[in-house]
Amino acid sequence: MVKWSGPAKKHLKQIYDYIAQDSKYYAKNVVRNIVDKSETLKAFPEMGRVVPEIDAPNVREIFIRF
Repeated sequence: MVKWSGPAKKHLKQIYDYIAQDSKYYAKNVVRNIVDKSETLKAFPEMGRVVPEIDAPNVREIFIRF
């Protein structure tokens, strides 16, 4: 299961709002891409790296290139 933290949800909204100032179309695409990539963690839960600040094996971060 992929569970988004409160701060992560807030950051995702901020990303959308920032990009939407220029293009709602691209803002939706970027957010959709981020959410879709995060969903790959369901199939591959050990993908990505353990978040160093949290140091819990079940908390992962992945990087998405645009």
